[in-house]
Amino acid sequence: MIFNEQISTGFLIHDVARLRRNIVNNALAHIGLTRTQRWALAYIVRAGSKGMIQSDLARAMNVGKVSLGATIKHLEQAGLISRDTDPDDLRVKRVIVTDKGLDATIRMTVIVEKLNQDFWKGIDEAKLKEFAEILEVMMGNMVEMDGA
Repeated sequence: MIFNEQISTGFLIHDVARLRRNIVNNALAHIGLTRTQRWALAYIVRAGSKGMIQSDLARAMNVGKVSLGATIKHLEQAGLISRDTDPDDLRVKRVIVTDKGLDATIRMTVIVEKLNQDFWKGIDEAKLKEFAEILEVMMGNMVEMDGA
């Protein structure tokens, strides 16, 4: 196989993502949540005061409902979220962030924002914006491919 620029870029994207994940995981280890628990909490916070239906959260995170159930249970036991009955459909549970969960999210955000400043050091704003736009196009292409 010929090693070309596209293959090299793919390896670089993979390696950068893996290394970033490791650095973020180490920096957030003291919070006591797994990466999946942190991601779930972030999605729930982004959903706002009404929270999210568990099945919508599973779909957004691209995980199964059963595996998400354990994550939700842990977050609930830690007091970071609550599971409430949906007022429009009593069969449905909504996951809603608690004040404690919001505080944990703010602490995580402050840490990750500082790390991001370090990650992007030496890259000017215009290049960073262009890079983000390229990644968005790539993501759109991959989402389209995944659905095909």
